[in-house]
Amino acid sequence: MSLAKGAAGLGATALVITGGVGGYYFFSGVPACSVISANTTTFSSYSSKYGHFYGDYLVDPNKLDGDNNNSSWWTWAYGVFTSVGKENVGEKFKSVEKSFSSAESDATKALNKVCDSAYKAEIANVTSTKPASTDTTKFWEEDVWKFCSISPYRAKPILLSSSQDGSDKSLIDSKNSGKFGATHKDKLVSTKDYRNQWFWDLKEEQLKKETVAEPESTEKNIFKLMKKNKKSVKDTCQDAYLLGTSDNDGKATDAELKKYCYLEKTTQ
Repeated sequence: MSLAKGAAGLGATALVITGGVGGYYFFSGVPACSVISANTTTFSSYSSKYGHFYGDYLVDPNKLDGDNNNSSWWTWAYGVFTSVGKENVGEKFKSVEKSFSSAESDATKALNKVCDSAYKAEIANVTSTKPASTDTTKFWEEDVWKFCSISPYRAKPILLSSSQDGSDKSLIDSKNSGKFGATHKDKLVSTKDYRNQWFWDLKEEQLKKETVAEPESTEKNIFKLMKKNKKSVKDTCQDAYLLGTSDNDGKATDAELKKYCYLEKTTQ
């Protein structure tokens, strides 16, 4: 069974965020869950590891009890796992045989535990290509996003560098080498691929929670003007991608693109 059919059979057909508060997310058709970056008690354990850089999108494997726990989500995710089949996953996930557990003896058997191991792996040990069956040190990144993330498409968002959209391809062409989009194509999220909409919805929620000072009348920075101009994060990022990195008249900076338009966290 294909991943798309398997997920659809489990109710993952609606791909719109219906809420998101303090790292606790509700996707239509999927159990609510919280992500590891929202857990201030345990997030430091992922410092400099894969989980740190993508913690805003990875489901907390340790929150199994109490209010708003993730047990139902892990049960749902295990359903996705079984629909995919062990023959289609990397070596690190082949030993999974249950949805979740808090017991250390289930470190290689419970899906939440294996995901936690991936979060704690060096970023170089979570690879975009499927590791060889003899390589027991690396996780396949595709597995992590299928079975451990909040992505409603069960996949990592599409970056400019991998986008098949014609306008994205044109944007990162060598003739645009001096623009933000081309310069940071391996980090910036495509605004054109529909599968990324959930990412932009999260960024919009982030902006709503920010306290932003009223910009000066002379302000040119397009990110500082977002709220005043009622411009979405997604559209503002797209505008920024088209700007030159050094001759944009103060309309955007690297720091703002990293905050609003990057997938991967850039700070420790």
